[in-house]
Amino acid sequence: MSLPNLDSQVYYLSKKQLFRNRLWKKKVNPVYLKSCEFFGTILIDRTETIDSGIDFRIIDKIPDESNTDLTFDEVCRIRATKITSSTKGKLKVLWSGGIDSTVALISLILELTDTDDIDRLQIVLSKESIIEYPKFFNDIIKDKG
Repeated sequence: MSLPNLDSQVYYLSKKQLFRNRLWKKKVNPVYLKSCEFFGTILIDRTETIDSGIDFRIIDKIPDESNTDLTFDEVCRIRATKITSSTKGKLKVLWSGGIDSTVALISLILELTDTDDIDRLQIVLSKESIIEYPKFFNDIIKDKG
């Protein structure tokens, strides 16, 4: 795949281009690049708060769910149900140890346990994840692998 015009409005950026091409490395925010290298993927910030150094447009915006009578627990469970029912394969969850990924993981664990499908869950984490929330790792994750 050839390198797209960096000034064009729409372009496809592969991992290979981001990690190995000098033109991209000059344009990309070094912290963003290191984060992508750490996770081994291109990171997409749907909140548009991370400075990647790349001028991009989010196609799949985060929906505005603020007008609801549902509790937070109900919203999490409904979303977990949608995720687990969207595929029959393995579900890999990147757990950082932070509150957001912990809420997502708990919601998926509850849903997959309820449907007796917990074997589909694969938790991806780093030593930094464990340092972030060691109690959750020790109580919930450690003996599951």
